[in-house]
This record gives sequence, structure tokens and C-alpha cells, in this order.
Amino acid sequence: MIAIIVLFFLSLGGVISVKAYNSYNVKQNLDLGNKYLSDGKYEQAILAFEKVISIEPSNVEARVGLSKAYVALKRFKSAEKVLSEGIRIMEKKPDSRLYSALADVYLKQDKVQDAIKILDEGYSATHDKGIKEQLNDISSRITIQSESIDVQVGKSLSLKLYATDSDGKLLELTGNWMLQNSSLGALTSSKGFNVGFNANSVGSEVIIVKIGSITKRITINVKQHILQSIDIVADKENPVVGESINLKAVGKDQSGKEMDINPTWSVNNDTGSLANPQGTTNTLKLNKNGKVGVNVSQDKVKGSKTITVNKKKYSVATSVSGRGSITASHNADKYDEGTNVKYTAVPQNGWVFKGWQGSVSGSANPITVNINANKTVKAVFVQKQFTLNTNVRGQGTVRRDVNRSSYTNSSVVTLTTSAPSGWKFDHWTGDAAGNSRSIKVLMNSNKNVTAVFVQVPQAPVKSQPILSAPKPEQKPEIKPEPKPAPIPKPESVQEPAPKPEPKPEPLSKPTPAPTYELKTDSSGQGTVTRDVSGDKYQSDSIVTLTATAEEGWYFDHWEGDVTGTTNSVQVTMDKSKTVKAVFVQDEYELTTSTEGQGTVTISPEQDKYLSGSEVTLTATAEEGWYFDHWEGDVTGTTNSVQVTMDKSKTVKAVFVQDEYELTTSTEGQGTVTISPEQDKYLSGSEVTLTATAEEGWHFDHWEGDVTGTANPVQVTMDKSKTVKAVFVQDEYELTTSTEGQGTVTISPEQDKYLSGSEVTLTATAEEGWHFDHWEGDVTGTTNSVQVTMDKSKTVKAVFVQDTIINGKVTDETNDHPIESVTVNVRSGNDVHEGKILETITTDANGKYTINNLSAGNYTLQLSAPGYNTRYYNVIATTGQTIETKSELLPVINDDSIRSILTWNDSVSDLDTHLVTPKQVEVKYSNEDDGESAKLNQDVTDGNGPETITIYNQQPGSYLYSIYNYSGSPEIKTSNAGIKVYRGNTLINTFNISDAEGTGRYWNVFSIDGDTITSINSIADSNKYSLTTEVEGQGTVNENSYVQSNEYTIGSTVTLTAAPDTGWHFDHWEDASGEQIGTDSTLSLTMDSDKTVKAVFLED
Repeated sequence: MIAIIVLFFLSLGGVISVKAYNSYNVKQNLDLGNKYLSDGKYEQAILAFEKVISIEPSNVEARVGLSKAYVALKRFKSAEKVLSEGIRIMEKKPDSRLYSALADVYLKQDKVQDAIKILDEGYSATHDKGIKEQLNDISSRITIQSESIDVQVGKSLSLKLYATDSDGKLLELTGNWMLQNSSLGALTSSKGFNVGFNANSVGSEVIIVKIGSITKRITINVKQHILQSIDIVADKENPVVGESINLKAVGKDQSGKEMDINPTWSVNNDTGSLANPQGTTNTLKLNKNGKVGVNVSQDKVKGSKTITVNKKKYSVATSVSGRGSITASHNADKYDEGTNVKYTAVPQNGWVFKGWQGSVSGSANPITVNINANKTVKAVFVQKQFTLNTNVRGQGTVRRDVNRSSYTNSSVVTLTTSAPSGWKFDHWTGDAAGNSRSIKVLMNSNKNVTAVFVQVPQAPVKSQPILSAPKPEQKPEIKPEPKPAPIPKPESVQEPAPKPEPKPEPLSKPTPAPTYELKTDSSGQGTVTRDVSGDKYQSDSIVTLTATAEEGWYFDHWEGDVTGTTNSVQVTMDKSKTVKAVFVQDEYELTTSTEGQGTVTISPEQDKYLSGSEVTLTATAEEGWYFDHWEGDVTGTTNSVQVTMDKSKTVKAVFVQDEYELTTSTEGQGTVTISPEQDKYLSGSEVTLTATAEEGWHFDHWEGDVTGTANPVQVTMDKSKTVKAVFVQDEYELTTSTEGQGTVTISPEQDKYLSGSEVTLTATAEEGWHFDHWEGDVTGTTNSVQVTMDKSKTVKAVFVQDTIINGKVTDETNDHPIESVTVNVRSGNDVHEGKILETITTDANGKYTINNLSAGNYTLQLSAPGYNTRYYNVIATTGQTIETKSELLPVINDDSIRSILTWNDSVSDLDTHLVTPKQVEVKYSNEDDGESAKLNQDVTDGNGPETITIYNQQPGSYLYSIYNYSGSPEIKTSNAGIKVYRGNTLINTFNISDAEGTGRYWNVFSIDGDTITSINSIADSNKYSLTTEVEGQGTVNENSYVQSNEYTIGSTVTLTAAPDTGWHFDHWEDASGEQIGTDSTLSLTMDSDKTVKAVFLED
């Protein structure tokens, strides 16, 4: 026996000795392996850790170290194997480090789903918060990605599930997808990496995807219309500088249908300026030629339109007076402003260019016109004028039917000759030919015509032979047996009827008959003719004398041996006679008269004029009148004419009142009104000219036939006049100043500006200041403004010291920053509508900064897709920097209940617990009951928020309580607070400061249907114990979801007493023995620990 005992102790000592050696060897190799691992000697580390495992297979530290060495050498399969073996070996005593390390190995290989699966197994086996944190970290890197969180009814949205690795690379994950409210649409698949959501009803749909224990949600807004594109429509094509065009932004949804929009507008340069920053319609003022890009934007949808602004175009109306045409260097319906066009006046044959009228003047040809307004160009052509010179060779006159100094082209002048006594017209020479006394001359050139007169020779006077005795020196011829011849009678005497011949007388010596001399003479101009020629006549001969007056004379009487006034007389020659015919020159009256205002002077002026006298008539017009023409016995338009008095004449000089043209023009921009306005004005007429300047111009002075600066001015029309009104563009001064610290730049910078000039003022604040507004002749808050110089202006730029708001926006349910939150700033507190002063967007960290606020009260409107819009009041003072944190609440269905817990830093870890009516406790180790409630966020080191949501409320009572996981300090020091929302409406708040009691549980409230019951007590548990006892023979059944001796505070437990055979139930008793019921069924509300006895009696 002693030997056995000795042998036992010897064996025991060996075992102890081996264990001690092994323990030493394990520690030594562990230290060595960790050193090699830290030094990067991974192969040596592997050998060291493998020795440890060979001695102690359950050594977690060695397996974790070995896996790290394998991973460093990218021997991932070996790492997975050593850790999986460890988990299997430690199945009955699981160690969270193995699960965590294996998850890390999976993550190194981007096997996110394998990592989640092993961590879920580890958390289920160990409930280790480190694993929970690792799961939370992975969860934070898992996102549901969609091209948008908005989808239009009838359209589809693609959803993809990604995880982000440590390098930012996206890894595809496969999840189980479901809808929270399937009435709004349907998923194309329930499992996978990429699923589609087909929207069919308006509302907010929460799409849920689960990857193991990790649940991710995305809220999709289903809308009737979603803006897809924006087009800009202009009401005018090819606009020109100075015009304004109306623009309309036409929004179309994803189906191509038009929808109401309210976009913001901008332009990319100063070629054009917009009237409004926002709205469906806008007006674009075109400042200069070029191209301007107009942009619109709403909900990240943009539209643009490039508008080409052309130069102003003006028309030129051309016309002619007379016969001719105008040619232009280039013809167009309209010309660009500033174009130079050369106009040439081309007269027709026989016409000449006189000058320009309309918008141009002068007689230069060609003329260059700068097109800077609508213009008229009129070319005035007049017929060519030619001179007619008439000359006389010999004695005579040439008379014109129209006596002028010059004649228009193609006019015809009739020339008539008149010869004096003893002369006659013979022929024409020069530019006329022929011997007709009257000819017509075509005036198609300057002409020189000579009338040739020749003298008329005097014919000899023939007389009858005188029958008388031969002169003494002559011997009469005696013929043989002559018979006496009868004495012949003059030829002009008719022989009497024959008588019987007398008997012949005896021949005797003849007695010669006496003869007498007849002398004729004349006084004046005329001739005396005899019917019998000769100087002497036989006695008793009868001679007929006829007195014929020359032109312009008349026979008056005879003198001498004949008297009387008959121009033809018979003279009996009974003696020698002398007869004189007295001719007297004709005398004519000349009567003159006038029509109109003027006089006629007569030179010489006499009562009567001898025939052939030349009288000069001169017509002299009164002032304001001009001589027009002669009427009566004189015609023509020459004011001084010679009148030959060949008869009594009546002559009228016609005077016409002067008519003058008044031509006006302008220089610069303005108009001239004429009152009264007529084509021509009678001499002496008074005309009022009024110069009216266009906007931005002023009348300066008159030029031409009117000078001075009077406006209006009266013009007396004493001649044709040309008047120009000169307008000068207004010039204005621009004075700028500043208040606060900043500068104003002026572009362009000048001493003075022409009216209508556009000047850009830009206010630039110094650091720490911001531009606030303009004062004076410019108002508004835009730092760069265009000023139209329509008067002298004074402008002040007001700068205000910066008031800075540094803000951060987080999700109220999990304190995560929210990116792309729109922050609208309005003036005043609690102002939810109206003008927005500034709009900014949060960055990826949920942060934003407002730099340019003035002191005052403001309302910040925060909105983001999937979140409820909230408003925060801010009171800002000058130069203050305000730090503010804001929270937005995600949108959920109206029947969901969400509770959000926050606390201070005194307690490191509070946990939210929710016990469902089925006594399932949702908490950090059981985040989702899979039916009605989910823990959205578990915070293990911080002050919340932790959020739990009842997303599918079941009948019965839910208990909401808070557990102090840290243990100390006391939970009441946490100052924990809870907000309870039904849907998106806050319905209750709770604060631990109002609770009584001590312990690690704060039992806050219960909710059953729409009823919230406040508990607000602190205890060591959120449950009460129920002890059931039996007296007699029978059993007590607990009709609850969970058969347990502990029930959550406020829950209801139904007990049913079932007697054995031969027994019957009698009554219930409480712990004090007091009877509390006789019905076999008893309902208890667990508001304390309870003991209940069922009493059975034997039949």
C-alpha cells in the first residue's frame, strides 16, 4: 500500500514536472513568436507559434499570432485553417479573439460576407462587444448605392450593395432584399448584388437589405414627376444688341412630359444680363454683340442655351428726285450697326446730279454713309441746262418764243426773224440751217445761231412812151406815100369805140402835142407808184398815183398839185405837176399790268410809241416774290424783255410768291419736329423747329441756316434753308465710396460716362469682412452689379464684419454626418418661407460654413432627401463665430415608432432594450426580432444616440428600458433623455432626472397600440419574477409566449389552473394568503415580483 502511494506521488510529480516544463516552453515560444512577428520575421514566427500549438492546441494567442504571420506571407488558406481549427477546438469555451482574427483574414481577401458570417457566429457564441464593434465597423462601410433616391411613378431604379475596403475600393456584396411597404412598388429580385425597384405609387419606400446580422436601409422617394431635363426656349431668334428677349425654362420628367419647375438662372459672361435669379421665365437684356451662355439648374439637373447676339441692324431707304438712280457698294435689307456704305448717284442721259437729301446732305458723289440708325438717302437730279446765243448778220431781228438765259434739256425754242425795209431774211447759219423765216431749235446742247439778212435791190420805175414830135435834132422819117398814122394812146387808156373814118385831110405839117413832167415825192416811209411809167406825159394824159406805206407807217395825205387823203388818185397831166405823198409813222399804246407783288418799268416810258420802236420792259419782284412769266402780247420767263411796237400791246408781268424748302437733319440721337410741316413754304412764313433728344442725349445747338441754342426756335422762310440739330450724348459722373473694410472696382474706370454706358461695380471685402449691400443710386446685395449711366450717380458699398456659422448636421438616429444637406438661410427667427439669403450644402462630414452674415436673427432650413426638414433659429452678433450642431430625422412610415436615446459623457455605455409582446428582447445582442422591431444603432463608447424602431407594431405591450452596461457610475448621472416619434412626429419625451430608484435599469415606458404608459423608474432589472404554487392536486399553466419565471415590467401573464382527476379548482391566493380570484383563469400585470397559489380541493 505504501509502495503504491509512493508510486502515485512519484507519478504525480512527473506530471507536475512536465506541465511546468510545457508551460515554460509555451511562454517562451509565445514571446519569441510575437517578437519575430513584430520584427517581420514571419517564417521564424510561424515556427515559434506552431511549437506553442503543438504543446497547447487551445492557445488562442498562438493561433492568432500564427494567422497574422501567415497573412503577412499571403498564405491566407493556412491562416483560415489555423483559426477555424481553434474555433472548433474551443467550441465549448468559445473565444471571441479567434472569430475576430478569422474575420480579419477574410477582410484581407475582400471576403466581406465570410467575415460577417464568422463574426455573427462569434457574437452569438460569446456576446463579446468587441465583435459587435467589428460588425458595426463593417456595417459602416456597407452602402446601398443608387443613381438617385428619387424615382418617378412607372419608372425603375437600380440598387447595388457595396462594401468599401481600407483602400476605398468597392466590393460587391450579396444580400437579402425586402420592402418595408410593398404597396409603393416591387423589387425585381429578393437576393443578389444588384436589384431593381419598380415604382408604382407616390410615397416614401424603405428598402431593406440584410447581410447576416447587418441590416441596411435606404429610403426611396416615389414621386409623380422627377425632373429629367431642362430646355431653354427663347421668344426671338437672331436678337440684336439693346434688345431684351424672353426666356422660358421647360422642364420635362423622366417620361418626357412637361412639369412645373422653379430653376435658378445664370449667364457665363457680360454679353447679356438676366432680370431674375430664379423662376420659370426670365428676361435677358443683350448688352453687346457676341455669344452668351444661359444656364438653368434645379435638383442637380442642368440646362443651357447659347444665344448669339448680333449687332443692331438698320434699314436705309433710298429714293430719287428727277431721273437717275442710286447704286450702293453693297445692298442689304438691313445693315449691321457701324457699317459704312458708299452711295453713288447715277443721272440719266440729259440729267445731272444736284445733291443729297434725307439723312445726308451735300453734293459729293459718291458719298459714304455710316449706318448708325435707320436712314433715308435721296439723290436729287435736275435736267441739264443749255444756253442759246442768237446773232444777226445784216439788218434784222431774231425773236424767241421763250426768252430765257438757259433752257432745259430737250426743250424746243422757236426763232422768228423780222427784216426792216430794204432788207430781207436770207438764211440761218451756225447751229441752225435753212431759209425759213421761223425755225424750231432743239436744246440738247449749248447752241449758237446766226440769222443772215440781205439788202433788197431797188427796181427801176417803168413809164409809158410819150407820143410827141421828134426832138429838134431828129429828122422825121418820111416814107413814100405815107399815110398819116394815128396818134397812139397810153396803154392805160382804153380806146373809144371806132368812128367812121373821116375823109383824109390833105397832107400838112404836123403840130407836136405838148408834154408835161410829173414829179412824185414822199415824206416818211412809203412809196408812190404810177400806173403809167415815165417822167413826162402828153397833155391831158391821166396818171394814177398810188401811195403805199411801209410797214409801221400809214399814208396820211397828198401835198403839192394833188391833195386829199385817198391813197390812190388820178392826175390829169394838163401841166407839169409835183405831187408828195405824206406818210406818217404808226403810233401804238403799250399797256402794262402786274399779278402778284412786283413792278414793271418801261424804258422809254411814253404814252405812245412809233411803230417799230423798241421798248424795254423790266419786271422787278417785291421781296419774297419772284418774277415768273409774261402774259398778253409778250410771253416768256425772262424778266427783262424788248418789245417791238408793231401794234398797241397789253402786257402782264406775273409774280409768284417765293416758296422755299426747309431741310432738317440731325447729328447724334434725337429728332426735329417741324410745325407746320410742309413740302414748301411761302416766303415770310414762320416755321417752328423743336429739337427733342433721345433718352441719354441732350440738344446742344443748331447748325446751318439757324444757329444758337434756343429750343424751340422760329425760322423765317426768306430762302430755302438747311438746318441741323446737333445732339450730344449725356455725360455723367460716377462717385463710389465704402463703409467698412473693402474696395470697389469700377470697369471701365473713367472721369465721365456717356449716357447709357454700362459700368460694372464689384465690391471686394477685406479678410474677415463681407459685402452686405449697396446704398445710394444702386441697391441690392449682389457684390457685382451693372450700373446704367442715365444720370450722375453716387454709390456706396457697405461691408460688414463677418459673422461666421460653423455647422454640422447629423442623423438624429445614429449621429452619423449627413452629406449634401441643403441649408437655406432666411432673415428673422421662425421664418419658414420667403426670400432665401444664402444656400449652401454640407460636405462629406456633414459640415458647412456661412461666412457672410450680418448681425441679426436668422432661420436655418435644413433639408435632405430621405429626411424630415427642420428649422433652427440663430441669433448672430457682428464678428461672432457660432458653432452649431443640427440633427435631421430620417423619414419613416407614419405607423412606425422610433425611440432615440442620448446621454452625457459620465457613463460610457448605455444600452437600449425593447421587449416585444412575445417577450423577445431586442438589444445589442439581438438587434432584430425579425418581425416588428429593430435596434438601429448600438453605441458602445460615447453618448448616443441609440435608436430602436418598432416598424411593424404587433398587438400587445412593448416595454422600453435602458440598461447601464458600464455598471458605474449610477445610471441617473447619465442625464439620459429619450425622444419618442410616431412616424415623423414627436409624441413624447422622457428624462432620467424625473425617475426614482436605484439600479442598472431605467424602465422608461410601455406602449400598447396608441397608448404610451410612463413607468420612469430605476431598478436592478426590467423584469419581475412570478412564482406559482399548487395546493392539492393540479397544475398551473402560464399562457404566455415564453414559459418563464421572469416577465417584463408591465407585461400581462395569464395563469390557468388545471385540476387532476378527482380534484377541482377552488381559488387563487397571493403570497399573503389572501384570496384573489375563483375563476380558473387569472390575468396578472407584472408590476412587482409575485407569488400565486392555485388551491385545488378533492371532489
